[in-house]
Amino acid sequence: MKPVKLSRTSQTDQNLPEYLPDLSQRLDDTILSSLPHSLIYKHDLFPVYKEGDKLYIAICRIPSVTLIQELSFASGCMVLPVLIPENEFRKAMMLNYGIGVQHDPTYSNTLRQKSDSFGHPASIYSAVKEIDRILDYAIANKVSDIHFEPLNDQFRVRIRRDGFLSTLYSLPMQKHQQIISRLKVMARLDIAEKRSPQDGNIQYATGENAVDIRVSSLPTDTGEKMVLRILDKSEKLLSLDHLGFEEGQIEQIKQVLESPHGLFIVTGPTGSGKTTTLYSALAHLNREDINILTVEDPVEYKMDGITQVRVRPELGFTFAKALRTFLRQDPDIIMIGEIRDRETAAIAIRAALTGHLVLSTLHTNDSVTTIFRLLDMGIEPFLLCSTLRMIIAQRLVRKICPSCIINEENREKNSSRSRNLKFKESTDRGRFRGKGCFECNFSGYSGRTIIAELLPWTDALMDLTISGASLEDLRNYLMEQNIMNLTAHGKMKAYRGITTIEEIHRETGFTI
Repeated sequence: MKPVKLSRTSQTDQNLPEYLPDLSQRLDDTILSSLPHSLIYKHDLFPVYKEGDKLYIAICRIPSVTLIQELSFASGCMVLPVLIPENEFRKAMMLNYGIGVQHDPTYSNTLRQKSDSFGHPASIYSAVKEIDRILDYAIANKVSDIHFEPLNDQFRVRIRRDGFLSTLYSLPMQKHQQIISRLKVMARLDIAEKRSPQDGNIQYATGENAVDIRVSSLPTDTGEKMVLRILDKSEKLLSLDHLGFEEGQIEQIKQVLESPHGLFIVTGPTGSGKTTTLYSALAHLNREDINILTVEDPVEYKMDGITQVRVRPELGFTFAKALRTFLRQDPDIIMIGEIRDRETAAIAIRAALTGHLVLSTLHTNDSVTTIFRLLDMGIEPFLLCSTLRMIIAQRLVRKICPSCIINEENREKNSSRSRNLKFKESTDRGRFRGKGCFECNFSGYSGRTIIAELLPWTDALMDLTISGASLEDLRNYLMEQNIMNLTAHGKMKAYRGITTIEEIHRETGFTI
């Protein structure tokens, strides 16, 4: 059907093409079938035009980010909403589908019962195709984790992208066992075992890319939950210069990495990018004349020229045992995926004392609490002072989408949200956010960056640590030395339009 010009009063998005179908005439069946009927009736919308990989949908209200995501997944297209006056929408629905959604709920419910979330009859449902579709979508959209969760009345699929967890869609509970069994087969897990947690791995190929997927199952009251962590080998490892550190911070880090020995620690909660920072540091250090060994759980990125080992606790091969072996392998640099216990911490300190540069991570909230965590593990203060070179505390915050960034400084000055965050604006600082567009899936964010707090080890810090200074004393020292903390770095990036005040608040809980 040849597109005809759409009334300008019906267009609300500048990204829309000049021509769309005339909604006073019946649309082509190929367009009407672009989305499953179950989604059309459930969400009160319908497809009107397809242009390449873009699908335009008619709707009476502004759709949520979750809805756009669900429609994009179901159609395999970038979904763009076209706001239509309700009277025009109802007439078009009657013309194309023979019924108004609001006028006959019985018909709508019957239609939903005949099809699943994607409009496929239950008789031809395929868990294999379902999972392939989910994985292909996740990899293409840089999803880091997929959650398969059995609830009381539905089987929910959620995804984590840029650190943010959202619902992709839901399936009837009848599909739960088929999906979980298929994932277990792919991960070489025991299908019959449903009472104990299991861990596995999937090698998944999509196009020319090979992707490693870590699989973890967990028995719950409503059935087995499964979480997939996607590790895309095709993603290029970023250098230290491109992670989000400030220029001065990068110079400090590189100076410490050139030390012949000592302990370099990156700290933060799970998902704060600690391992990525360590890999970037190793990439900076990796040369032919340096012997680098790593022990990890598991090995997340394979690096040429570096010996990487995975711990296997079930075989007795722990971090501590691997480190003992490493010391007999003539290492120059050792990377420990995580210091988890006193034994591992003691061997790491010993390695740093005997002429090795040791890189590792800890789970603490900021730099100064890392010192107390190591002391709590039984490390003597004088040993810690002899080996520690730098502590980096970091978080990952979402970046504002460059395609839809706007400055709302004037409009937001007196907003309740700004007052709640006690945000003080000045004439030279903007109030930036992402408006939302199809490039960022209408979230307003695209990608992530680091905010960091660097604590170089100085003589003054050594004296404070040996003298038994309190946590408050150490934090006062940071303030006196004008060391930029997480909140200060975050505010700096928000003022520049890199991220938002809301993101910094979400990650640090700051009060200005």
